[in-house]
Amino acid sequence: MVNSGDRITVKVPGSIANLGPGFDVFALALKAPHDLLTLELTDERDVCLRISGHGSESIPLEAKENTAGLVALCFMDRFDLETGANLTIEKGIRPGFGLGSSGADAAAAAYALDRLLGLDLSDNELVELAAQGEFASSNTAHADNVSASLLGGFTVVRSYDPLDVLSCRPPRNLGICIAIPDLEPPPKKTAAAREALPDNISLAQLTHNVGNASSLVYGMITKDIGLIGDAMDDGVVEPVRSRSIPGYEYVKEGALKTGAAGVVICGAGPSIAAFYDSERVDPGPILEGMVHGFEIVGVDSDTLLTSPGDGVKTVAPFAR
Repeated sequence: MVNSGDRITVKVPGSIANLGPGFDVFALALKAPHDLLTLELTDERDVCLRISGHGSESIPLEAKENTAGLVALCFMDRFDLETGANLTIEKGIRPGFGLGSSGADAAAAAYALDRLLGLDLSDNELVELAAQGEFASSNTAHADNVSASLLGGFTVVRSYDPLDVLSCRPPRNLGICIAIPDLEPPPKKTAAAREALPDNISLAQLTHNVGNASSLVYGMITKDIGLIGDAMDDGVVEPVRSRSIPGYEYVKEGALKTGAAGVVICGAGPSIAAFYDSERVDPGPILEGMVHGFEIVGVDSDTLLTSPGDGVKTVAPFAR
């Protein structure tokens, strides 16, 4: 039975989408950073948002313009709900830097509503509803980030019509160094980054990316970090997006020279991630090399040392 005042709090991870050749298909959940979302059901059929934490001042509070709010509205329409929702989000994932901030909140809202309403939706149904929230930030229902935030680990969107998502555990020794440049993300950054992509690609680009995407999946399954790194070479999206990231080539070179297996732009950027074998490589020099790469072009940066993580989890169960 659904009651006004029912409440749940969930912890949801950030993610890295694309991983090089897997545009709109691949994503990886991160152990850190994460957001906390508390959802409370209300009598009135509307959605209210309160947001605090990293970059909260840049996040819309209008439900239709917010990924979590839009997911709640989709649930209300899809399941003909008479109840509304109050959403309180504590941001640990900086919005606009390619770490799946908008997707995380969309995933958290879908997961929380499913649990509170007792809908028992399948993974694919949850991902499909969560992806609707991404319209608020990118004007398209891409499912890569929300898949990783919901399911955890490495995810593959096998098909969009019908939606079908696969997931597997990455190597336990897959370490991730992230450099986050001190750049001001533009409004609707993801939507703008998508509009800049080419409408057509050559057969050579297609075969290059299909080969690397297939190899990256094989590397994840066989736990081959060297192959994973080699396969992160994208011939379509990163060549375009790298032009808008000052120092990209220096950061990539600095990471690879100090032990990284592979380097990618995080989603639409501007953060850059380097992957390494945590059992064999010291991440310190990799982080230093990435910071130095940005410094060469006069850009300061923060760093984050993390690893693959689990999907969204309940941290405070149903309460009234």
